[in-house]
Amino acid sequence: AEVAPVDTTETTLLQLFDRTEHLPEYETESSFAALCATMFRKVTGSKWGRKHPTPHLACDLHLPLFSRKAVHVLAKFCLTLNAFYFGFLFQAFMVLLRKARGWSLGVIASQLALLLVNMTLLSPRIIRQFALINGIVRVCPGELKQVLEHFTDVLELQRRMVNAIHRHTTTHRLDLHELLADLQSHDPTQSRLVERDVLRHVIANYGFKFSKLKFNTFVRLQCKTQGTQVRYDLFFKVLEREAAALSAEQAQRKRRPVQTSSKSPSISHFV
Repeated sequence: AEVAPVDTTETTLLQLFDRTEHLPEYETESSFAALCATMFRKVTGSKWGRKHPTPHLACDLHLPLFSRKAVHVLAKFCLTLNAFYFGFLFQAFMVLLRKARGWSLGVIASQLALLLVNMTLLSPRIIRQFALINGIVRVCPGELKQVLEHFTDVLELQRRMVNAIHRHTTTHRLDLHELLADLQSHDPTQSRLVERDVLRHVIANYGFKFSKLKFNTFVRLQCKTQGTQVRYDLFFKVLEREAAALSAEQAQRKRRPVQTSSKSPSISHFV
C-alpha cells in the first residue's frame, strides 16, 4: 500500500516556490486610458489589448454593475479634485484677505473647512472600503510575489532550525521535552510566556543560532506574541509537529530506496 506523502515545511516550500515562479511582474493598470480601453472592449466585443490572467491569479468572483477600474479612476479623480480646490481656495483666501469683505472670507473659510473635513474624515473611509473590494477582486502580482518570497525565507529558516534541533537531540540523546522544560524554568508564574531573547538563547543551546533580526522576523510571522514576550507552548507545538514529520520522512526514505530516474526537485534547485 502506498503511504501518503508527509506534509512538511519542505513540501510547503516547494509549492510556494512553484507559485512565485509563475507569477508575472506586471500590475493591472487603473488609468483613465485603461478604463477607456475596457469600455471599448465591452461595447465592441474586441479582445484587443486584453491580458489573459494566469491560472494562479484566476478569480471567478463577478460583481454585477461594478467596475473596479471605474471606481479606482473616480476615486483618484475626486481626491485630485479635492486637493486642487483646496489649494485654489486657500490662494484666493490669502489674496482677498486684505481687500474682500468679511462675509466673502467667511464663505471661503467655510468651503475650506468642508474640503478639509472631506480630506481628513470622509476620504480615508472611502479609500479603506475601496481597498477592501479592490483586494478581493484584484491581486497585485508583484506585491504577492514579494510576500510569498518573504514567507518562504521564513519557512526555510524554520526548516533549518528543526533540522538542527533534531540533529542535536539525536546526537546528544536528548528528549525534545527537555527544551520545553528549559523554557518553563524561565516562567515561574506559568504564564506560558517568555522573553524573546530567552527563547533565542534556549534554541541556541539546542544547536541552532538565530541572528537577532532573523529571529524577530521569524517570531512575528510564526509565533503568537504579547509585547516582547512569546507564547513558548505554541512554539513548542510547531517544533514538535515539524520534528515528528521530519522523523517520519526520514523513516520513509530508509524503507524506500530513492529512484534516480524519477527524482523530485529539491530545495537546492530553487535556493
